[in-house]
Amino acid sequence: MGVRGSAKRRRRRAPSSSAAGASTKGGKSRFPLNRISAAAADGNVLERESKRQRASTLSAAAGCDAAGAGVDDVISGLGDDVLVRILELLPDARDAVRTAALSRRWRGLWTRLPALHFSSGSLPEFLSAGTGSQRYVSFVNDALALRAAQTDPPLHRLEITFIMRGLLLQRCFEAAQGWIRHAGRNEVKSFVLVLHPPIILENKGKKKEQFVMTLDDLPSSAKMETMRLALGGATVRLPAAATFASLADLSLENLEFADGSGRLLNRLLSPVCCPRLRKLSMRNVGFAGVHDLLLEAEALVELTWEGIGCHLLYALRLTTPSLRVLRMVNSYLDDLTLSAPRLEELLFFDSQPISNFDVDGELSCVRSLKFELMSHEPHGDGGQDYDDEDIDNVDYDINRVGIRLLNFCTAATCLDIDLYIAKVRASHPAFFNIVFGIK
Repeated sequence: MGVRGSAKRRRRRAPSSSAAGASTKGGKSRFPLNRISAAAADGNVLERESKRQRASTLSAAAGCDAAGAGVDDVISGLGDDVLVRILELLPDARDAVRTAALSRRWRGLWTRLPALHFSSGSLPEFLSAGTGSQRYVSFVNDALALRAAQTDPPLHRLEITFIMRGLLLQRCFEAAQGWIRHAGRNEVKSFVLVLHPPIILENKGKKKEQFVMTLDDLPSSAKMETMRLALGGATVRLPAAATFASLADLSLENLEFADGSGRLLNRLLSPVCCPRLRKLSMRNVGFAGVHDLLLEAEALVELTWEGIGCHLLYALRLTTPSLRVLRMVNSYLDDLTLSAPRLEELLFFDSQPISNFDVDGELSCVRSLKFELMSHEPHGDGGQDYDDEDIDNVDYDINRVGIRLLNFCTAATCLDIDLYIAKVRASHPAFFNIVFGIK
């Protein structure tokens, strides 16, 4: 009994690692085969699980950039629409384009952006005096070509700001006029182009170089709604046949119209070309050979006329039956004819035409009137010294427009008058303007 019980206890012991492969005298395994098979199966499962985890880790690492290798890339697992929305939050198109280097998952996603904003001031490499401008032009051209190949979704907004450097400025202007054409061909809804040329000092006896932008063949656009062109002082040749059926907001800044552009400019601003134009801004614009400008815009609601070089533009005639807001600042004219029966807000600063000011109809809807008056302003240059004789020679005709505006705008409920006193300015430069506000 004692021996058999001892043997039974020995058989119940767990096999040691050294005895796992031992055999009995009869050549049979000391341990059951089903136990060995189960252990082997468990080992295979563990090995497969280990391989799966390693593969998952490698896959996640492949989706990360070099700095973040080995860390799970949660963002890349998001849907395309979400990733595109993330790219929209980037401040510059160059940042969006560079995401293509992250992984295959990001490649080409930026070409689905509905808006692109390019700015040469975002990186120093585009501001170098040597090749900075050329590199920027090449980058913008390549990016626009890639984006144009992706037609769905379309590009709705395009904004380009170009700080030009170097000596090949004419090539920069030629590239810019190509971007304007690109916006028209690709049915962009909102287009902004701002050019900042370097300051070039004029040499004595040498005429300042004038850069030309030719837009004669500018394509028509049925979808463009907003356009701002600030062209760095370039001379612009306007298109003769282009139409903008949906254009509602147009801003023309820092440019000069080419000689003989009067008829084309009249057409550009007319219902024939822009039937839905509601807001027009013209700032720091020069006219070469344009003496009489007729602006007929039935849908125009707001007009800003500021810093216009009117040494050649003598007469401006406005036929704007829907106009509500008119601002004229630092823009002198000989003749102004105004037909705006629905006008509600009128501002005249440093822009009062001296020779002739006519109102066709009435200005009975004007509620806000702002203008300036001048006092103690002698004839001619006057100099800085004023006496009683100079005061007696004040040219009060310069206030004629302001007085007529008061007569026309009898229903105004808000009146702002900027009183300019020349004699006070000579003795006390800090106190030469007095502003009256009556409500």
